Order: sequence, then structure tokens, then C-alpha cells
Amino acid sequence: MRYALSILLLALCPTVLVGWPGLPSRGSKTKAGVEYYVAPNGNDRDTGDRHLPFRTLGKAQEAVRSLVTANALPKGGVTVFVRKGTYHLAAGLLLDARDGGKRGTPVTWQAFKNETVRLVGGRQLPAKAFRKVQDEALLSRLAPEARRSVRCLDLAALGVEDLKELPVKFRGACRAMELFYDDQPMQLARWPNEGWVTIKEVIERGSREEKRPGTFVYNEDRAASWDVAKGVWLQGYWCHDWYDETIKVGKIDTTTKQITLAAVHNYGIGASHTWNKVPRRYYAMNVLEELDAPGEWYLDAKAAKLYFWPPKRLSGSRNIVLSMATEPVVAVRDTQFVTLQGFTVEAGRADGIVVANGNDNLIASCTVRNTGGKGI
Repeated sequence: MRYALSILLLALCPTVLVGWPGLPSRGSKTKAGVEYYVAPNGNDRDTGDRHLPFRTLGKAQEAVRSLVTANALPKGGVTVFVRKGTYHLAAGLLLDARDGGKRGTPVTWQAFKNETVRLVGGRQLPAKAFRKVQDEALLSRLAPEARRSVRCLDLAALGVEDLKELPVKFRGACRAMELFYDDQPMQLARWPNEGWVTIKEVIERGSREEKRPGTFVYNEDRAASWDVAKGVWLQGYWCHDWYDETIKVGKIDTTTKQITLAAVHNYGIGASHTWNKVPRRYYAMNVLEELDAPGEWYLDAKAAKLYFWPPKRLSGSRNIVLSMATEPVVAVRDTQFVTLQGFTVEAGRADGIVVANGNDNLIASCTVRNTGGKGI
């Protein structure tokens, strides 16, 4: 599930700062008070002022916390200006009670002068790290039209971890790894590429009480080529038309053309009532054999390999990102008088921004997109 959300809010919240003689030496002291700066070419050993910015948001957070802890927030508050660039937050940014302000002394995190600042909960993938598939066994699993175009990425060589398989069963969007190419979500390899296929006949509805998964007969011959040992998942409306569920395949009998699921569907396989004449439907996902169109990708979690058919030449891509953050990209919890303004927040496996258990906090002029959970 992905949400693209742009928010434009105006707040009557003062951001003009005044001088405060007792402040630490870090930051910029002006008539407007104290300002901290962060820039991609900065250095966390510097002072954090406009000409010697910090490099990371975490270092700026330390500086703000020192003011809060010392009860030294100046009248009008403190502002962290973040300069143009991309900031990768694999663990997310958490602002809590140690990071908040008070009435008249707010804490503001702001993109500098409408510059484009991206807070990314993912890992940038270098285009040059993708290689042509050379292994004959793997090539034989790919569709003929895909063999020249699919590229392989060794995630282990890049130090990318947390490569868990999809759960045996789940509903809706799974907060799992996603791939984004030039800010667009790519499609996990699936069949059919659009729409659904239908069940021919139900052999066994399945039983929750007996923990017996369902079995059905499929129509097409496509499943005969799938490697079940590598993992195949089917998303379907197995009983009710209001209850979808994705379930891993347990086994495929190509002689009888029967698929047995690896887990029990909550309502069993088959129409919910005799009057429900709509055929039960499903599609397969994360199947290497079905990586047959530009924009599709496949993850072999056990081998730590990613296979991708880029929609255009990789050398022309500005941005290939794999979502990593399992917590919100930005969280504002148990605090008050915190403003986030002007950021693009994206590419996390969970929510984009979470605000909880506080007061007088503001999200302004932010764009939230390509998140595995909710936007804000």
C-alpha cells in the first residue's frame, strides 16, 4: 500500500529567534537567535553554523537536545535548517520529549529556503553494481524475452541485511522490502501481469480447526514452471469478495494441476454462498519465472540476490532505492511544539510520519510518498 500525500499548512507559529547569551558555542548566533545547519557536505565535528554545517540529522538532534536538557532554549525557539540533498535514515528519525520545545520556544526542523530535502528510509543502490545474469540455471528459469534485459544485484556484497522472506500469509500490503526506480514503485514479479486468474475447482476448502490448508485445481499450465522451493505466493479473494489474503504455496502437483497452500485461509477456499457466482481469483507474486516485463523485480532472500528488469537503461537512472526502515521514517512522540516543514519523506517499509501523544506539533509543506504503511 503506498500513499502519495502533499500537505500545505500555514501555522501562526513564531519562528523568529532572539539572542540568548548562555547558549553553547555550537550553531549560529544572530539577532534571530540560534540556528543549526545540516548539509550533505558538512562535518559532524564542525560547529553546525551556516558556514560549518553538520553532516547528519543525528548530530543536529544532539545539539538541540543539549539546549532542551539545559533548559536553554532561547526565546522564539531554535531552528534546524537542512540544506538540499538526500538523507538516508535506515533506522528512522525519532523526536521525543528530549527534542521538544515549549510555548514561545518551539523547535523547528525546516528545509532551507524551499530547497529539496529528501528524508529517505531506504538504501541507495548503485547502478554499476547490477550485473548481467550469467548463471545458465537461472537464465533457464527466466522467460526468453527477459534473459538479455534482467540484471542481478548481490545485496550481501553491498552489506544490505534484513532480507526476510514474505510471511507465509498476510492481508493487504505487506510491510516488506520494496524497490523504487526514479521515485516510482516497481512491480514485484507477478503473473498475470494484470488482473487475475480463476480457480477451476476446489478440492479441499481447508480447516482452521484441523490446521489443514486448502487445495484447488488451476486452469493454466503456467504453474508447472514455478520453483516452489524458492517460494511462491498467491494473493487472492479465496472466499469473500471483501477479504483478500496472500498465502504461500505449499506444493504443486503438475500431474493433477493442483495447488496446496502452505497455510489455512480464514474462511476456506470457495464461494461464500451458493448465490455467489463470481469465480474465486488470485495472482502469483515474487516468482522469478514471471519476471517478464520492464519494471518487474524479484527478491531471492535466502541467496541475498535481487533481480530487476529496469524500465530504461540503468546508466540513466538518478535514483534506485530499496526500502529499509522498519520504523516510521520520522516519528514525533511524547513531545510538544515541534514543527517539521518542507521535507519529502519516502521509501520506508512502515509509515512515513507518525505523531503521537503530544501537543502543538505541526507537519507543514511536506510531501510523503512511497511508504509501506500510512503516509502520516
